[in-house]
Amino acid sequence: MKKIFIALLAVTLIGVFILSGCAEPAPAPAPAPAPAPAPPAKEPIVLKLVAYIPDIPPGNVWTHMLIDKVNAKANGELIIEWSGGPEAIAVPDAPAAVQRGAIDMANGVYSFVPAPASVAECIAWTELNQTDFRKGGAFDLAQEVFSKVNIFYLGHSYPTGPQRAGAFFSNVKIEKLEDFAGLKIALPGPEMVAPCQALKAAPAVTPFTDFYTAMERGTMDAFWLGVPGLLDWNLQEVTRYMLDERSNSGGGCFIINLDKWNNLPKNLQDIMIESAIEVEQEGEVVFNEIDAEVLQKAIDAGMEVLKFSPADSEKLYNIIKESVWKVYVEAYPEYAPKFKALIAP
Repeated sequence: MKKIFIALLAVTLIGVFILSGCAEPAPAPAPAPAPAPAPPAKEPIVLKLVAYIPDIPPGNVWTHMLIDKVNAKANGELIIEWSGGPEAIAVPDAPAAVQRGAIDMANGVYSFVPAPASVAECIAWTELNQTDFRKGGAFDLAQEVFSKVNIFYLGHSYPTGPQRAGAFFSNVKIEKLEDFAGLKIALPGPEMVAPCQALKAAPAVTPFTDFYTAMERGTMDAFWLGVPGLLDWNLQEVTRYMLDERSNSGGGCFIINLDKWNNLPKNLQDIMIESAIEVEQEGEVVFNEIDAEVLQKAIDAGMEVLKFSPADSEKLYNIIKESVWKVYVEAYPEYAPKFKALIAP
């Protein structure tokens, strides 16, 4: 009996082994899906900018304000790169380079905007503050004018208070209006030619880079310039007097090639506009601080600051205003009267 039981058990075990050997193996668990590849990093849009001033303080501050604001707000989507000053593209050529797309954008000079938008030079003579200029219709008119030459106008790049930007500097004492007669005066652009002629002076449009040598050698008696430019070009070293009678509201503008602008996403356009407005508002405060600093450094360097009598001061301002606007209205009959009505009534 015992032998029969052992035999049956052996047969049963052999059957189990045979059956288990014939059974299909259990399928292996499916491998976990591979993680989806990360999308390739999006390349930032890079805009290359040139400026009419070298990348040195104090004149470079407003350009860096715009660059820093845009680059921070855009969070890597858009980067503005300063590609050079007047050594890269000559000051008179920069707006046309933007027009052609040879450079993406510029801190340029109104006086050198190409035709038929040359009337833009009168914007520098606004008697409005930055906010009123944008709200009163003048800004929209400026954008219309710039668009005619394939340029988008962002705003002022040298924001000052109304008629606070420029002054005369000389090596001849100018104490009354009659002292202008016969003076050889270097000018950075054509906007002050007519006023100087009305003052019986001898003006000459001269590159910024030649001011120092002209004053040092005496080939020029004086120059007219935005006040921070005195230190930009180290002119306090070769200049004895400043006539602190101000005119002009800043001759610089931030401009961008219109095709390049139209290809920017809306969110980046909004960032650039917002940043330009902030530069105008904050930049006016910065100008006042720099203006005071420049005056003090000029005095410390031995320069004497002169003032006219109230009567001569008013006469000088009126001569300048009447002269520049007479030229603009005659040269640009379609747009200059509109600008004058809006910004210098």
